[in-house]
Amino acid sequence: MKIKSIKAYHVVQPFVDGPYRMSKGRVADCFDAVIVAITSDSGVTGWGEMAPLGNFYSAAFPAGTRAGVPEIAPHLIGHDPRGLAGIGRLMDTVFEGHPYIKAALDMACWDLAARAADVPLVTMLGGRESEAAELYRVVTHGTVDQMAALAKKIVAEGYHRLQVKVGGNVRDDIERVSAVASAVPKGTVIFCDANAGWTPYQARQFADATRGTDYTFEQPCTTIEENMSVRRMLDKPMVLDSGGHRRRRDRYRRHGASVAVDAGRAPVARDRLPRMGDSAHRFQQAAGDGQPHGHSGRTRPRHRCRAGAARQTLLRDRLK
Repeated sequence: MKIKSIKAYHVVQPFVDGPYRMSKGRVADCFDAVIVAITSDSGVTGWGEMAPLGNFYSAAFPAGTRAGVPEIAPHLIGHDPRGLAGIGRLMDTVFEGHPYIKAALDMACWDLAARAADVPLVTMLGGRESEAAELYRVVTHGTVDQMAALAKKIVAEGYHRLQVKVGGNVRDDIERVSAVASAVPKGTVIFCDANAGWTPYQARQFADATRGTDYTFEQPCTTIEENMSVRRMLDKPMVLDSGGHRRRRDRYRRHGASVAVDAGRAPVARDRLPRMGDSAHRFQQAAGDGQPHGHSGRTRPRHRCRAGAARQTLLRDRLK
């Protein structure tokens, strides 16, 4: 089997609930996505996507993807899409860095390989370990009343996991989270996501004032050192999100995780395949390294849901 053609489509995906607001006044109105279709000489097509969250979330931006995919794609023609490790090395050889650009191509090759083998993608990635994965919805930054009302609405629609955006004025965010927690049924899973918007001092202020609220703290600060300094005094779980550690991703992967494990305070790692790529390594790492992992993806296109659902059913449910 050989890759015969590669097509890329520019698709703008507005958010259903309006602008996506997070700390430091950052706002995104949509996912400005590139969707890739890779077709083999046997007529099988695999789909992938790259969708940055604005230009501010990570070292990835929409115009870069649109420019980069046409640079890489011609080098893949004639190669076997099922040779996933080789495809990854080839992309790294012909195009240095920029893993987010390669993410859609990587995802499409995985999808094509599974379709060609006539097996579910989850089987290709190691096998199913659960039948379903709970989804969460985001309560974006707003006034206390707006956030409490949105949380009620989301729960009424059947969701039981909320990601509540914080990272602004600490005192105001304490009030926001308290209002959201009071507005939803007991047992609702809450993540408080600061998107690296706080200093360690501010994060400790927030954590100390909200000890009575049940939630998981998500990426309060930027660096591994800052987050671990908060984690040491925290009596709650912490998630290290891919966007917030963009400046020191290698240290998180190679050094930070081992430091966290050795300290007995290991945080959860959350990856976003449509922005980071390297599916093979990330799935193997998630399933085999003994660390809690999560996958995050916010839009509904079938190709992204297929990859995300495969990963979630592969992983054991470690975030109850």
